Amino acid sequence: MGSITLTKAKGIWQTLPAPLRGAATLLAVLALAALLTTVRHNASAYLTGVWDTGSQTLVYGRIHQMEQGQYAPGGFLGVYTDDWSDDTNRALFRNDTPTDAAAFHPYTHQSGLQGWLFGGVNRLLRHRLPDGLARETALYWLNSTLFYAAELLVALAVWEEFGPLAAAFGFASVLLAPWLQRGMKDLYWCLWTWLLPLLAALEQKLQSRGLHPLFLTGHTGWTDDLYFAFAHRDKLCSPFKKKVHDPSAPYDAYDESDDTEENAKRGFLPPVQKI
Repeated sequence: MGSITLTKAKGIWQTLPAPLRGAATLLAVLALAALLTTVRHNASAYLTGVWDTGSQTLVYGRIHQMEQGQYAPGGFLGVYTDDWSDDTNRALFRNDTPTDAAAFHPYTHQSGLQGWLFGGVNRLLRHRLPDGLARETALYWLNSTLFYAAELLVALAVWEEFGPLAAAFGFASVLLAPWLQRGMKDLYWCLWTWLLPLLAALEQKLQSRGLHPLFLTGHTGWTDDLYFAFAHRDKLCSPFKKKVHDPSAPYDAYDESDDTEENAKRGFLPPVQKI
């Protein structure tokens, strides 16, 4: 009974438009990712810790620069202190301390997109979260949720390719890896961005297959409706019925009354219609 219900659910899912299935999948992934971030306390620097006290300082400096309404050419990351590895810039951000724009030292060795991204999100959060610590936690929560979402999408692709067991073991390695659990919140490295090329490659591979399975329902019938083809796999076609054609039996869902020589010369037969 359970397998029949699961098959029916899969059939209903397959009948939904592809954009709707994609949107529903993305919402479910984001909801689960948010739940995992909350339950496993990945947004808390106190409960799950951090492993980067140097590079992340550059992001705090850039966020604080945007928060102060200051600007430096290039929009690079940077700090307001001579020591780039201490916790001063984080404190400046969390305490909303006024700073001198001339004291900002830009870090020009990369584009600094993460500083621009989190700086913009921080300015939006400021309307609801005036406390700096609360905004830091929110940024950590966002980063961790995006990482979980990316990993869940990878797991779904692995499931599609290798089955649920491989996907489960792969995602379990994320949940049990201490460095990933600590590092996914990091505002500098943004581990979820590392998975974007992989997700793009997996999506391209799945799309390139273009699989649209067709089911031969018996004799000259065919259908591309998965649920319709297997809806009554627990039944058999009875030879004692007056009407041999039995649409409730598997592989006998096609009425052959139109299987004539004349129709055969016109072209291919249309797919089976639900009865």
